[in-house]
Amino acid sequence: MRITEQLRHPASVHAVYAMLRDPAYQELRCERSGSLGHEVTIEEPVDEAIYGPTVVTRRRMATDEFPDVTKSLIGRTVDIVETTSWGAASSDGTREASFTLSVEKTPVNLVGGVHIAPEGDHTVHTVDGELSAHVPFIGGKIERAIGPIITRAIELEDQLGREWLAR
Repeated sequence: MRITEQLRHPASVHAVYAMLRDPAYQELRCERSGSLGHEVTIEEPVDEAIYGPTVVTRRRMATDEFPDVTKSLIGRTVDIVETTSWGAASSDGTREASFTLSVEKTPVNLVGGVHIAPEGDHTVHTVDGELSAHVPFIGGKIERAIGPIITRAIELEDQLGREWLAR
């Protein structure tokens, strides 16, 4: 299942990139997502001219919103690991990152990319990936149930980004 969401941040691409790699912002993202516990790791690059940081968040989430068929397989909580590995900036500040979101101990993951680019005095922030649930017969049902949860999480990030950038 393809998931593509586009956010428009009211700030420069440099400000948005600084936000996305800020440990305090990542901590707040985890808290606002309703995590029962979380960990944030940011691996800084040796040479930012070649590539940017890798941002890893690990969240323990309740499975209340998951479909019953999924809850019976994974239980009341699940660990979600999100990894974003940034590339170097282009001359206008545009950046791309590879992105994975995996639901540990399950065959469910989202693999794709993140792209931030200037557009006037705003920044367009695109998340695009393929959600896969590799479970015979019910994989599509799981994808259709989890897809909206991921979309809501991205919408939450839009609101949080606006608050963060307004400070």
